[in-house]
Amino acid sequence: MIRVYLNNTFYISGVSLSCFLEDSSIFNIKSEVKLTLDKIPSPIRNFFKYSMESVLIYSLTDSNESHQSTDKNKSYLNNFSSEKIEYARVWYQLISTKNDLKGIRNVYVTKIPKGSKVNPQAQDSAVYKEDVVKLEAPMKAGGSVTYSSNGDGTINVYNSIPYKWESPQNSDYSQMDKITKKAIENNVETIYIKPYDNKTVAKLANKVKYNK
Repeated sequence: MIRVYLNNTFYISGVSLSCFLEDSSIFNIKSEVKLTLDKIPSPIRNFFKYSMESVLIYSLTDSNESHQSTDKNKSYLNNFSSEKIEYARVWYQLISTKNDLKGIRNVYVTKIPKGSKVNPQAQDSAVYKEDVVKLEAPMKAGGSVTYSSNGDGTINVYNSIPYKWESPQNSDYSQMDKITKKAIENNVETIYIKPYDNKTVAKLANKVKYNK
């Protein structure tokens, strides 16, 4: 078995090569060893030279380009937590594609624990049955999204949760228990969040701020 690596190096294991050496000996490798072309006995090097060099050239080019591309793509997100990356991806997919991303300076995050009131201002509000996260722009026009994460790349979006609940002075709270219960039981959508371009996600992750 021959495995090709960078720096003109390849590994050989479990191979017995019978070459036409002057002493008719057999080049036998029972355990894996690391070799470079310049350290292989001349007859064997010549035996492999054409095939190995062509493989090495392909491997080196392909591996280097792939390695550089992967590093470049990953490096954009190195300074962000997995949470911020998730928030940025969710916001990008559900909000920024509908609103002007350039006009939003920050995206604010509020973590809402299981058992919290759906409408904090209502005494008889229903409560969330799971931990949820609310992402919101500084102004109502920027939008908001309330969701829970399934941990598998999908989220449950509570589409009926408003940017902000109206105050008791400006809204009828007599049916708030039913309204809030309906908000977390109906119109809940499971959505797969795409990875998207890391550079774009990083720009948005930089805007993520936590509400105190």
